[in-house]
Amino acid sequence: MSLCFLTIGFAQQSNTSNTVGLLYIEHEKVSKGVVLYAPLHSKNVFLVDNCGSLVNHWEFDSHSNYSSASLLEDGSIIKLVLSDKDGAGVRKDACFEHRSWDNTLLWKFCGEDRYAALHSDFNVLPNGNVLSLLKDRHSILEAINAGLKPENIHGNSFNSESVVEIKRTGITTGEVVWEWHLWDHLVQDYDSLKNNYKKIIEQPRRLDINVIESNVHFNSIDYNSNLNQLLVSCWSDHEIYIIDHTTSSEMAATSSGGKYGYGGDFLFRWGKERNYNAGRQKLFGQHNPSWIPDDYGRFGGMISIFNNEFGYYTENVLKSAIVILNIDPDGDGVYDFLEKNTFEPTSYEYIWTGKIYNNWMLSRIMSGAEVQPNGNILICEATKGRFSEIDENGDVVWVYKSPDEGTENDLTTSRGIIGQGLDANPQVYKVKKYSLDYAPLKNIETCSNRPIENKNVITQQCIDEKKPIISFEIKHDIGSQYLFEAAISEADSIKWSFGDGEYSLELNTLHQYKLLGTYNVCLTGYNCFGSVDICKPIEINQNIITDFFEPELASINIWPNPAKNYIKIITNSNLKNNSISIYDLNGNLKMENLNLNQLININTLQNGVYFIRIVNQPNFNAAMLKFIKVD
Repeated sequence: MSLCFLTIGFAQQSNTSNTVGLLYIEHEKVSKGVVLYAPLHSKNVFLVDNCGSLVNHWEFDSHSNYSSASLLEDGSIIKLVLSDKDGAGVRKDACFEHRSWDNTLLWKFCGEDRYAALHSDFNVLPNGNVLSLLKDRHSILEAINAGLKPENIHGNSFNSESVVEIKRTGITTGEVVWEWHLWDHLVQDYDSLKNNYKKIIEQPRRLDINVIESNVHFNSIDYNSNLNQLLVSCWSDHEIYIIDHTTSSEMAATSSGGKYGYGGDFLFRWGKERNYNAGRQKLFGQHNPSWIPDDYGRFGGMISIFNNEFGYYTENVLKSAIVILNIDPDGDGVYDFLEKNTFEPTSYEYIWTGKIYNNWMLSRIMSGAEVQPNGNILICEATKGRFSEIDENGDVVWVYKSPDEGTENDLTTSRGIIGQGLDANPQVYKVKKYSLDYAPLKNIETCSNRPIENKNVITQQCIDEKKPIISFEIKHDIGSQYLFEAAISEADSIKWSFGDGEYSLELNTLHQYKLLGTYNVCLTGYNCFGSVDICKPIEINQNIITDFFEPELASINIWPNPAKNYIKIITNSNLKNNSISIYDLNGNLKMENLNLNQLININTLQNGVYFIRIVNQPNFNAAMLKFIKVD
């Protein structure tokens, strides 16, 4: 059927009493999609829409482990969770847990031996393998042999970092099919007797072990499938690195080989130039650098970063920043050096350090920022458990706060899901928004009408805005029937009820009433958020009856036809107490109180087409006949 759509607008919605769930929304400005998040210290993972309504919920075997979750193209979900405690009550770092859309456990892999220290972040490759960060523990003796200064020794071990690619081999097993170790790419200029002795300015694609004040800590990983490169964030030295994934594991341990020719050495580094040369620091405890898809109209091919302690170091103000870097204008995966042997760019492409609810955006640890297809930026302030979206003007258009504090948290009282009105202290490592065009969401019902928390006035208002918007008009066709025309927006289906026991599912429909009376005509619009009704009364009287006689009574003719001066209604039926009227094409009454089997003078009528309506008074059935008036 052809559709008539209403154009509608939405106002912003907020209030001052909400403490969790949806806090603010501007419908027309927020990007379309659903947000996936995994609260820290909780077994839960939630998928919510822009109204803060729950689209899906997963419950994992154990609590999250400073990481997020990922929705795969088949609708399943994978995340890092805390591993089970061993016999001594000690946990390994983390396990991968993979669950279907309906929460069926598909895979749980906790690593083995040296691969047991999974942590912080991961990325699922197009082939289904999983890239993950891995702590690479070394003894103090090994670290000293690698040139670590005595004053940089902390504790009884030294942690470096690795990246491993894991292929699933069974329900609880996996195989490491590719690996890269930072340990293979360390240099130092402290001890000339060590094998890795070299001035760092001469080896800018390696890391000086002595710029690390304590242990090395990576906090995120991203993957670019077009370039086959990895992007990692090193919190401990305020830098981001890009690594070649076209290498073999053997090549990744060297400084040559692979598509880009540098083996496992850094293809790019950025954030704190004095780690390898003179220069300014531009990243401060950053998290979750991410490649922005090439086809995005705004910032396509660039990198977004949550710059956690930007304000503290640059302005002595506690505030974070969202920064965008244009590191590869050519898009070829080759990153240029400046004359002073540092990498482009010299500054941010874009920076945002605004306020949310009159306070500076701030999270000193964790967090993330993700550019959306419409150019908006989704922000996660991890330590607040709060997600916001800003538009191209930097205006806040959506705010949501996780209501789940978790149930295993040494830092706060663990209360699980918090009711509306209570102050919550949730934490969420980072979030991901998926467009409704994303493969698994196309065939899954994503609408919902309930929040995670016990109640949310803004969510309910938002849901009401998403219900169908409908209206209709009634048009009378004097020749036969009534025409009912609907105008709709956001309705998946409609239903007409004509008040006489009959109905229709068509958008625009014709209907005839058989008896006189007043009827309540109702149009109902439906979608997954609910239904909306609109009703209008219609009065049917004998002057506008449009139904026909029963066949055995309907042997009626007009003679002559066309006619010039007179017509006569001829019938073999035994009709009594009839009401006979003549109407023009526009439904205007021209003559009435006429009789059967008598000549009717039509000289007063202009040339044209006319209808004669004959109403049988006992049951109000009617016949409609057409004739033509000519000169």
